[in-house]
Amino acid sequence: MKKLSLFTLFFACFLNMQAQEKSEILDFYKEIKNYDLSVLINPDSIFADLEQMIKRTEALGFIGENYQRLHIHFISIIQNPNNNYEYFVYGKTKVNKNICEFQGILKVKSAEFF
Repeated sequence: MKKLSLFTLFFACFLNMQAQEKSEILDFYKEIKNYDLSVLINPDSIFADLEQMIKRTEALGFIGENYQRLHIHFISIIQNPNNNYEYFVYGKTKVNKNICEFQGILKVKSAEFF
């Protein structure tokens, strides 16, 4: 769960790096529940159309005082049928040669359209 929290922090920081003028930001939180974001978060592929598949890089970050590289691989991401703002996630992390499994819940707390 600690690693999932670290990823969530990394993901939030990445999104916050894209600063825009407040007048250009539209609140999209109420609408985001109508979309299944698991296809966007899944690192294996995104279908641009039915015939073309675009490969994506996996999420990565750094951990510890020595800033060791942290690789995050999502194996399964499923939208919670009872709460569309939550996703059940399962995956693996890798730091050096140490591989660990994780599972948890990824919660959408805000959504803005730039």
